[in-house]
Amino acid sequence: MFTMIGWCISSANATPVPVSNLSLYLQHAVRNTPHAEISQYLDDHGWGSPLLNPAEYSSKKSSEKGVRNAYEGEPKSIESTNFVIWYGTPDGFSEQNVEALSVEMEYIWSTIIDDMEYPVPERADEWKFNVYIGDTGSGVPSAEGAAGYFWYDTENYPMMVLSKDIVSWTDSAKLTGGHEFYHAVQAAINTYRFNDSALWWHEATSNWILEELYRDEGGYSNTLYSVALRPEIALNHWGDYATEGIEADHHYGASIFGTFLSEFRGGPELIKRSFMEAPINSDPLDMFETLLQESGEALVDAHLEYALRNTTWDYEFETDYEMSVSDYNGGGESHRSSGTISGLSDDWHGPGEWKPHTFGSNSWALENLPSEFRVEFEGESEITWRVGIAQQDGTEHSRWIMPANADSWELTDFEGGDEAWLVIAAIDDNNDDGESHSYQFKITEPGEEPKGGCATVNSQSIGWFGLVLVVLGIRKREHIRTINV
Repeated sequence: MFTMIGWCISSANATPVPVSNLSLYLQHAVRNTPHAEISQYLDDHGWGSPLLNPAEYSSKKSSEKGVRNAYEGEPKSIESTNFVIWYGTPDGFSEQNVEALSVEMEYIWSTIIDDMEYPVPERADEWKFNVYIGDTGSGVPSAEGAAGYFWYDTENYPMMVLSKDIVSWTDSAKLTGGHEFYHAVQAAINTYRFNDSALWWHEATSNWILEELYRDEGGYSNTLYSVALRPEIALNHWGDYATEGIEADHHYGASIFGTFLSEFRGGPELIKRSFMEAPINSDPLDMFETLLQESGEALVDAHLEYALRNTTWDYEFETDYEMSVSDYNGGGESHRSSGTISGLSDDWHGPGEWKPHTFGSNSWALENLPSEFRVEFEGESEITWRVGIAQQDGTEHSRWIMPANADSWELTDFEGGDEAWLVIAAIDDNNDDGESHSYQFKITEPGEEPKGGCATVNSQSIGWFGLVLVVLGIRKREHIRTINV
């Protein structure tokens, strides 16, 4: 799954530093490369390692916590209760900008550590957490062309480095600061060990936390397009900037799954538990399954609701999400709609050009349908399929969910509203290997049960046919009212 770091440490001196995902790039590198092979690379950039013991200091207290700087030089600094911001010559920013950043960092600490009760970053109970404004003179490291990153200094203490180019933009600085500080908290928890299966969740939640920090400023959705325009891509996909387009930012845009869980499945506490209670070196998808089972729900069913909500952005910040996606102008074809089904027909449809991957989905726009109709569906065997319909009429959202393993589905109370979507979600396993899965469906007149009756078809018995025939019969409907804020 993890393709970003396909580099050879033996030639590390010539290896370029990635501008995106730098924190996780380094976590992956140090955990998968012998230290002897990567130490020169780290030294060249003024970096330490989380796998090495931090330098020991004799106590030198400032207020309740000590102050230290691992880099030689005499930079300026601004201290607060939990942070020291180090910088050299102001270049494109002012000391007032640094003071504003200091206030924001304390607010971030107060919210994440004090209110949400996450653990403090490593050694941050003894020493103030260093934030550097990079490339501003001696005594500070380089931002390496990134907006910011979390890593470890030459004495193996956690730190954050921000680009001097964003400091004068308070909004950019505080959002980057919140994102990178959450990485520092993740590193302190360290249950997943930053393994390949968990890297996407580290980035997704580091964007998710920004909505929790700044809820009064609306939804944080600058990378939502990567999920919105590529719904077929696996939920746990790690983007590859070298070979991909829109989906390269998918692990950032997947913050919307964190939003789904925190809004509808246990609040922000569930996100924290997904880290704090995870078995060592485990897979977040397995952890979601464990947490959802506490209320008797399977991840496959929660994933369908997530895919349904994404068609009409049925969330608190619906308007922000819609505007963000519609404003995207980065190029690339939208896969948001797999096609349009207009009226009833005996014709089969699907899967279109963008078959769903595991933990992916397709959405088909529905038009000119009566209140009563039947959906017939055939899906590739060995795959767990879920099907539902999402509809929006003004500010009101409705969903119809296919009962799992039902073999007939007839709607008797459908309303088209302003928009409606048939959503087909596939789950194979947790492995985002790029494999996609085939299906077909038709929407036709209700009537007699198809040949074979209502008996549930066992996918193991299909044999040569290779497809599960499910003629879906809806008997239950979810109805949800959402008022935009």
